[in-house]
Amino acid sequence: MPYNFTFAIYAENSLLESINITNKLKLIIQEKKIDIIETCDYAPLIYEVPNNIPLLMRQHLSHGLINFYKGKTSTPYDRSDASCLRRSFEFHLADSVSGVSNFILETQRKFHSLSQHKIYGVIYNGISPIKHNTSGYNKHILFCHGTLSKRKGTDKICEIYDRVKKKNIKTKLNIIGNGEDLWKSHCINKLSETAEQDCYYNGFLGHDETIYKISKAGIYISMSKIEAMSISLLEAMMLGKPVILLKNGVFEEIIEDGKEGFLVNSKEEATSRIIELLNNDHLYHRMSQLAHKKAMLFTLDRCVDETEKWYQFVLTNKQYYPNGKNISLN
Repeated sequence: MPYNFTFAIYAENSLLESINITNKLKLIIQEKKIDIIETCDYAPLIYEVPNNIPLLMRQHLSHGLINFYKGKTSTPYDRSDASCLRRSFEFHLADSVSGVSNFILETQRKFHSLSQHKIYGVIYNGISPIKHNTSGYNKHILFCHGTLSKRKGTDKICEIYDRVKKKNIKTKLNIIGNGEDLWKSHCINKLSETAEQDCYYNGFLGHDETIYKISKAGIYISMSKIEAMSISLLEAMMLGKPVILLKNGVFEEIIEDGKEGFLVNSKEEATSRIIELLNNDHLYHRMSQLAHKKAMLFTLDRCVDETEKWYQFVLTNKQYYPNGKNISLN
């Protein structure tokens, strides 16, 4: 069925920009006869949505989990932080909630004490299919892709790479992403002189250049403590790259240990798994094929189809969402 929808963008770093966007969206709602509104986790627009228009929220990273991993709270479900309490209130204003992974959806449900009738389900992020080249790459090139941070474990990846080099394994490391300050302060010092010579920090690259670099590499590594749903991981798998991932959260949803790659619990285990892949061509090629096959389950077309089903479900069942603004917080 045809319908009009809008997606609210939250300019987190600028209150004035947020207000301007909110005002523009209010005009769009009035002029375009919008049927449904989706926003990311939090946006000022939610206070302005008319009661007769369903408001949907797609959940990404959990602030409770981020605070927990930063050491600010003792559990992922600690709601003592004032901003988290405000955002919990905002979640309760939504008529329907989805998440980009089961891990995030369940964490947010517990953290914000969301009633079950609000939960639609998981709509995984998707990517456009990328041609899987089975030649022209060097499996001895390890790589990581994404903003450099301690939470994402970039420094741990450098330590792992250094351990591999000390085993006299011929390999290189490509690092792609913003974060030169962290690279200089927490990563270079993890590398021996020999390892540093074969480690390349590329900084931020455009999407096409990033995909090209990944296509020429061999093994994707992430030691991230928390991810909502990793696009860079999906892109690597789509290109047939076996993966080495820290065992946690969404990574356990996406891959099965020993099939598309390995889930590891320590730097020592990551090191041994990398060496195992580099020394076993049959294992590498089997994992490469399975990684590509699994990534094809997470296409952008599928994400769009699932999103449309979500919209249609909410519009068809409006009687369940008569007035989201008055829903009790109990």
